[in-house]
Amino acid sequence: MQVLTLGLVGAIICLWFTFDAGTSIFIMLVMFLLVSYVANRVLLESSPAHFHDIDVDHDEDVIFDDEYEEGVVKSAPKRSPAGEKQSWNVPALHIRELVMPSTTSQLRKDTLQVGQELWPNSDTPVEIENEYFSGRILFLLKTEPRSPTWGQLFVGRRRLFWIQLQGKFKKQPQGIVYVGGEIPNKMKLGFFAKGLCRVLLSVINCLVVGLHNSFGRLYPGDVAAVDDEELPHLAFPLHSSVDEFICTPAGEDPPALGADGFMETREERAHRRSGKHPYEFNTHDTYSFSFFNFYLDFENWKVVNAPGVPDIHLAQFWGNMPLRIVSYSLAQPSPRHTRALKLYNFCFELTPPTSQLDSS
Repeated sequence: MQVLTLGLVGAIICLWFTFDAGTSIFIMLVMFLLVSYVANRVLLESSPAHFHDIDVDHDEDVIFDDEYEEGVVKSAPKRSPAGEKQSWNVPALHIRELVMPSTTSQLRKDTLQVGQELWPNSDTPVEIENEYFSGRILFLLKTEPRSPTWGQLFVGRRRLFWIQLQGKFKKQPQGIVYVGGEIPNKMKLGFFAKGLCRVLLSVINCLVVGLHNSFGRLYPGDVAAVDDEELPHLAFPLHSSVDEFICTPAGEDPPALGADGFMETREERAHRRSGKHPYEFNTHDTYSFSFFNFYLDFENWKVVNAPGVPDIHLAQFWGNMPLRIVSYSLAQPSPRHTRALKLYNFCFELTPPTSQLDSS
């Protein structure tokens, strides 16, 4: 990890004097994502929080899955009246569900419709349902003051967000089920920046089996039809890339959302994360999975904690565009993840505070 950090810092110095500031910042983010992924893998592989079959004889032997954070644990604030957003709900951050129209709708299939609003750190999981997936989500953020309901889950951990999802597929997914992020328009990257990013992404692809990415191909400049548009995205196979994954057979009780992990064993995790074994989802079992990160600060819309790099506002990369956290499969196999082929299991759009965009 020290070698990776030193390499990143050295590369940052070289990049800063080679490209313009905006290009350098973007390239640094891609490099940083590579380092953060490796760090996550190393830390998580030794995480007893995920492995309930590990015997721990002494408290001092425990290593948290994303590093222990020193400091005094503050008392939790009192709960507020229902229906009123509090500071731990991050009122300035807007999260809404986007839903694909059903096959019986007169609307275009590739036109996502605005659905319900989600509150970060809601007291209970939020029900979600569409034509392809039915389930519940907890969108948890580390805030100060901390959430009276979920704040204790972040104590001793550096993770800044933690998304837990649980549900069933209503239709049999075809092929790989992806999870990742996308933005609704093209990123403006120069020739050299795009080329270097492709090289870095190819390195990430060696570490993450099944990575798919695109800088965006939009109508009319890049493709001949709207159906052929491909939004800028970075997506991974859900089964092998999420931090925890549990399949509960039909008739059995799945783990509760809001728990401190789904108790996936070391062997189960290693087998799953290898990506060597094809996985087929079905419509009768219940799937519970979670993913988290300690570099993306959604509350302040910044990249933080990057080794040797100051905090960077996300507007530096895609302006005032929102970020979408998505899961989808393709209607048929294709090297491009186009609008016409994407079947969204869920899509949550995060829009940052306007005041933060204006000041960035």
